[in-house]
Amino acid sequence: MFNFFLPRKPSLPAKIEFYKYDNLKFIRRLPVKTDNQKIVYLETLPNSDMANAQTILTNKNFDILGSHEYDMFDSLNLMDGCYMDVMPKHQKQGLGEILRLVSLIEMKENNLQKIKISSMAQALPFHTKYKFKPDFNFDVLAIKNILKEISEARNSVDNFAAVAKQMLNDINKNAFITSKHNYFKEVDSFILKYARANSRRWDNDKLQSQVPMVLTEKDVKHYASYYNKLFKKHEIDYRI
Repeated sequence: MFNFFLPRKPSLPAKIEFYKYDNLKFIRRLPVKTDNQKIVYLETLPNSDMANAQTILTNKNFDILGSHEYDMFDSLNLMDGCYMDVMPKHQKQGLGEILRLVSLIEMKENNLQKIKISSMAQALPFHTKYKFKPDFNFDVLAIKNILKEISEARNSVDNFAAVAKQMLNDINKNAFITSKHNYFKEVDSFILKYARANSRRWDNDKLQSQVPMVLTEKDVKHYASYYNKLFKKHEIDYRI
């Protein structure tokens, strides 16, 4: 006897549908594919406990697998990321990557020019993977703290610890900006190199301080082909 009530498997990639709330665009529930070829569902919603927007990932039964809370400020052309989390038993399946890709869609569709976040130490390699860059923005104390941490890193690859110590000594002795150096810019680049070089062994020498990071509209366009490959991988019908 045939069962005519079996749910139909969604066809991928599905077309993204948007709706507007408070002058911002949000994504209606959409099936996508994980790294292990399972189908999950994403949607973006106005308002959350911490921010004015959120993305949630669920299974077909609407059980939450992961979420991302953020503020979208159309008057400032800015997305301010607050909190991203994937349930422990669903990690390492590409769900964090899907959440990040959704933020790029929201950024583009709402004509925002920048995403800024404050990265937890353990998440720094994750964010650099998706082209975020450190942006300490003249925060003198934060810069000195993070250079001190790296100068004391005993297990780092290459000579990052020695370079960090030298930079910190020069800053303390002279200044952040001299005839030879602009450490406000150089430290951002240095932290990025440190995170990338140590990403495969991050637990051995990860930082403790939070790192302010930014992804600009210009960067998103520059790395469009990289993001588009990830959209295709997760069968998200979208291109930068």
